[in-house]
Amino acid sequence: MTGTLTRRWIAGPATATAVGSAILLAACGVQDAGGPGATKTRKSVTLQYWSRFATPIQEVEEKFLPVFQEKYAPVKVERTLASTDYGKLVEKITTAFASNTPPDVFTMGSPDIVTYAHPGSALQLDAYQQVRKHSEDFFGPPLAVGRYKDKLYGLTYYIDTRIMMYRKDMMAEVGLPTDRKSLPKTWDQFREVARKLVRWEGNELKRLGWDIATMGDATQFLVMLGQQGKKVIAADGKKVEFDGPEGQKALQTLVDFVYKDRIDSPQRPQFPSGIDSLGTPLVAIKWGNAGPISSMKRANMDLDALIAPDLTPEFSGKPTSGSYLGGTWQMVAKATQDPDASLDLTMFLTGPEVGLAVAESQFSPPPHKSSEKSPYVQGALVKPFYDSLQYGWVVPQHPKYAEIRTKLIEVTKDAMAQKKSVREALSEAAAYSNSLLVSA
Repeated sequence: MTGTLTRRWIAGPATATAVGSAILLAACGVQDAGGPGATKTRKSVTLQYWSRFATPIQEVEEKFLPVFQEKYAPVKVERTLASTDYGKLVEKITTAFASNTPPDVFTMGSPDIVTYAHPGSALQLDAYQQVRKHSEDFFGPPLAVGRYKDKLYGLTYYIDTRIMMYRKDMMAEVGLPTDRKSLPKTWDQFREVARKLVRWEGNELKRLGWDIATMGDATQFLVMLGQQGKKVIAADGKKVEFDGPEGQKALQTLVDFVYKDRIDSPQRPQFPSGIDSLGTPLVAIKWGNAGPISSMKRANMDLDALIAPDLTPEFSGKPTSGSYLGGTWQMVAKATQDPDASLDLTMFLTGPEVGLAVAESQFSPPPHKSSEKSPYVQGALVKPFYDSLQYGWVVPQHPKYAEIRTKLIEVTKDAMAQKKSVREALSEAAAYSNSLLVSA
């Protein structure tokens, strides 16, 4: 199923192609796609599908693509592993668009929906009735990641949602309850739990109460900002909203967790290689996706006995931004050789059956509401991740967001290392970001 592009495209507006297809169908007395029991005449075409995934998602795709080809014959699909390195993936697909040789359908991470939607390279999916109907089964926040200027360009495929994971054995050791109902719902409650779990011997940190991701990343800060009703970029797109009292409160809370509450430290113990830190005696709580659970599963650890996940704590305790949403979305090139076939493939790959198989391969939540009753979703480890999808923090789809996020990572690291005060760090990032937005 894996191949490479060897042809050049005869690029044409997708809308014109779609209209032409509709005229042909009408002339033949065949219904348009998307309606109940609808049929259509399909062209013999080989779609180019570029994926970012090696095994195990590759195995899922290679299992289901023959099913698609049988169902939608004579349409065929040539799958290409574009790159598992995300930066190289974006570079390769961007180069393909620049040379007028893009794939028909391709996978793209959440920050770069805008990379192809903004210049008009991607097909607007919600311009098609069948896609609008198809998208009703998705949770709103993950689907919103695929939108740019309120138009849909990407359909949710693989969800990378980040929530809290607690080590049950360590919590029981200090007398803390481990049932999900009793886990911390507010940051104040969380602080007390983490302080009981951290272990110091003199000035040496032996066990982290919480492995604070923000020491090398800005995502936790961004979620905490969203929990207070503020966006990274204001609705008018002309200024940022992270440098006010809400942003200062979020970042100061994280700084205080390290230097006041001492639940983490820049001088950490060295983590062993080969297993996620949550699978060691060195970490009691971790915020992240299901990667740590998958790592522990591969190490044959008893996950049900060891891990209790739950939504990210909030300042108020009311779920608003209980997770950080990343992952992968399926997109269609506007210059696709066959919009109907490409839409069929995109909807097939983002349907509940494939979505559940992809999720199970990654120990992640499927993005569909209709998957709720599946035994996999109802499992104690997966259910909190699935529940978080309705409260996910959505990446702002703005052409300058990637540069703004890079700056935020820089200044939040400075604040966490106490090289700058919280106010100074956020003011610096705001000045830089606002100048970008004005020049956009």
